[in-house]
Amino acid sequence: MNKQARGMILRNISILILAGMAGCATTGRNTAVPQQADPGVSPVISTQELRLVDADGNLHAVLMLTEEGHPEFRLYDEEGNVRAALGLAGGKGPGLVLRDRENRARAVFFVSDDGGPTISLLNEDSKVCGTLGLLAGGRAYVNLTGPGESSRMTFFITEDGHPVGKAVDHEGKETWTMH
Repeated sequence: MNKQARGMILRNISILILAGMAGCATTGRNTAVPQQADPGVSPVISTQELRLVDADGNLHAVLMLTEEGHPEFRLYDEEGNVRAALGLAGGKGPGLVLRDRENRARAVFFVSDDGGPTISLLNEDSKVCGTLGLLAGGRAYVNLTGPGESSRMTFFITEDGHPVGKAVDHEGKETWTMH
């Protein structure tokens, strides 16, 4: 390991230690010293849903199992709308959905079971308009979508490292190509 890498590791460890110390100082807790467990307190909580509410009973977050039995963490705005949801999508991998004030999905971050990450941006109708992702071997791609959810412009890197791009019209006819 070179000197620069060691320096970065030590700096990051130092930041983590300082952040932990600051957290202890601000909360009045010293997590470096083990706390004696209250004999009446169970170290494990088992439940199907955990709700975080404020003093007035307003819902702010939920950790739950979906109807399909998958774990999901939801964050709510002051009107009670789900604005973010993090979960496992039906055995297809982890995902994060970000919603606008009208409860429309606008951004989706997803990692497939084969490890391929994607970021999709959605319009007001929650239709995908653009996707950024990685293909096999870590090769990047960008896909821009037209009306009707058809792919209109695609850019990617070939296995030998060359950029490729193509555009198609509303009938699917190729109108532009870059190799």
